[in-house]
Amino acid sequence: MSLDQYTEIEYELDVNRMRLVKVCSESSRKLFNHIVKTYHSYVPKTMFTGRRIDYLIMIDNTCIGAIGLGSAVLSLKARDEYIGWDKKTRLKNLNMIANNWRFTLTDKAPKNSGTKALSLLVKHGVKDWMSEYNTKLVLLET
Repeated sequence: MSLDQYTEIEYELDVNRMRLVKVCSESSRKLFNHIVKTYHSYVPKTMFTGRRIDYLIMIDNTCIGAIGLGSAVLSLKARDEYIGWDKKTRLKNLNMIANNWRFTLTDKAPKNSGTKALSLLVKHGVKDWMSEYNTKLVLLET
């Protein structure tokens, strides 16, 4: 599946109609990978180790981007100091943090798409993480 297979919309895309579509099929995985490789110029990789939930960012029938949650970085000094974790506590609780491991928009994305997509990620990602991994997220890092 490619971006060209989605219906072109003749009118201006409305950011308020945005939704996230969870990547669950081979075709949606291929589209996610294509978007990341094409539009995420500084890290165009789609490999990730650990827990992961990815989404296509859609407005009506137009895919305007890709966004994903993944396992938190094992050790992040500023985060760990801010939270007040020592090594033992961090290792015990790290599964309650997810990382916005990938986020990119295409050239079709209207103004304010980034803010809206991140808002939807918080709303849906936390629920999907609980459903998928039976773990309550208390922090998302970007």
